[in-house]
Amino acid sequence: MVFLNILPKIDFFFESSSFVINSINGTLSKKIHSLIPWINLSYYRNVIKINSRYFGNKKNFQTSEEYIVFIDGMVIDHPDVILRQGEPQKENRKKYYECIRKINI
Repeated sequence: MVFLNILPKIDFFFESSSFVINSINGTLSKKIHSLIPWINLSYYRNVIKINSRYFGNKKNFQTSEEYIVFIDGMVIDHPDVILRQGEPQKENRKKYYECIRKINI
């Protein structure tokens, strides 16, 4: 549906893994776009490499409810994760989705 412009593309994809970024940038859609700039079949508009650090103990963050941000990138069942780490164990999948359900309550 994204390819047919029924659903919007993802404007910004933040990733810390060079392997994933290189995989995305090496796709056929990116190669076609570099040859014919007006044809963009890529799922992502911008892929941005970030450093990955945990800031959970910081208490001075300014927060706002202005935007809705989806942070969970399907860490269990995403094809990129399966490619890198293999199929997830059933116990890990069950525990992950139970934790997600608790957050939404």
